[in-house]
Amino acid sequence: MKNTDLLMVPYFRDLNEECLKLIENNSTLKSFPKGSYVFHADDKCTHLYIVKSGLIRIYINGEDGREITIHYVDDGKFMGDTILFNEERYGANASAIEDTELIVIENRSLEKIIHQYPEIGIRMLADFGHRLKRMMSLMGEMALSDVRKRLLRLLSELAKEHGANKNGKIILDKVTTQEEMAWRIGTTREVLCRELHRLEKEGVLTADRGKIVINDITTLKGKVPVHDDPIFPMKRY
Repeated sequence: MKNTDLLMVPYFRDLNEECLKLIENNSTLKSFPKGSYVFHADDKCTHLYIVKSGLIRIYINGEDGREITIHYVDDGKFMGDTILFNEERYGANASAIEDTELIVIENRSLEKIIHQYPEIGIRMLADFGHRLKRMMSLMGEMALSDVRKRLLRLLSELAKEHGANKNGKIILDKVTTQEEMAWRIGTTREVLCRELHRLEKEGVLTADRGKIVINDITTLKGKVPVHDDPIFPMKRY
């Protein structure tokens, strides 16, 4: 692995050459094809992973077998950083949504790096804290809002992140699959389809294969408050 691989990680960009060399000497580059697992929830937490390229989905399995997406990890982001807290297990599953390359650092090597350069640990903790704050907001949303409100909020966030305005309508022609939308709002695909159909009857949107047209974004947003920052796990397109 080269220093250039590390420089794409935001938290490493302004580190000195000596520090980058230490990280380089204590890390490896591994490839994970689409659909493969990086780790399972019950696996012993032994490595820190940084996405060089690709996309990783982090999720847990509910008691009913349903998969619940926690968040997505894309270029330059960490995962497995629970080792900072001496956790024995990862506590969640990680799988590759697309062909992915990961920078991998063994936990003992990471301890040595942080001991010599504490600012790296501080930056990782700050990133962890941001994710924890968003996760707490997501848990509150799941507990306090019904499926309809969660769907409306997700559609608002998708419109903001990926929508194209055409003649006053918001086109989501790169929307995620209905199965993944259901993951994000903590429901089943069947329930999601029913709610989409109801919104179609109300004239809020039009759902077609691979595309959702929001007919009136103001009306949609008016049905549920929208947070400044996205709550639901966002996938890049």
